[in-house]
Amino acid sequence: MNKLKKSFVGLGLLLTSSVSLSAVSCFNNFDFFSRWTGRSNSNSANVDKSIQKAIYDGNECIQIGYFKNQNGEIQISQFKEDVSRVPKELPKEITSLENAFVGATRIQIPGIESWGTSNIKNMKHVFLNAKGFNYDISDWDTSNVTTMHGMFKGASNFNKPLITKLTNRNNKSYRAWNVANVTDMSHMFHGATNFNSSLFDDTKKCNKYDCYV
Repeated sequence: MNKLKKSFVGLGLLLTSSVSLSAVSCFNNFDFFSRWTGRSNSNSANVDKSIQKAIYDGNECIQIGYFKNQNGEIQISQFKEDVSRVPKELPKEITSLENAFVGATRIQIPGIESWGTSNIKNMKHVFLNAKGFNYDISDWDTSNVTTMHGMFKGASNFNKPLITKLTNRNNKSYRAWNVANVTDMSHMFHGATNFNSSLFDDTKKCNKYDCYV
């Protein structure tokens, strides 16, 4: 073995350390450099930040997962069908909520009412066949959304207002449920048999895209 002696200076202290290394690769494996200097080596610098694993405590999601889909979007990971609660903060990396709550069985899913959704462009099938779901999402910012295809399709219990209104979040005003940029609402409420159409005020665009068919 080669004996390597290194001197490190930090916080006004001089530390001399003798480290026996059998190979240079051992130096990398133990991440010795980054621990002593606070600087990352090439391995830690290449961590894929487009992926995060979902973490649960029973039926409660305590960390939202996401991944890069085939369209290059950062898509939320689908929640458990019986998820009971989610974090109030939506990771800013996420641009697609597609399939987020497919098949959700619970009426209430606390946490989603507080999500900041201004970065979201894709709301396709968010509550597809979420037959139990009926919770308030009236403050969602949909100003950058381009597709709501099948968003509530089969969500037979849903009947909450989705009215365009002036809302304030974190000292920033915006129009909730502004669908000006949406170009696909097809099947948006298909099978949402309990939904009162008067609770969605852009009927002209809804009719154009056959959102109840």
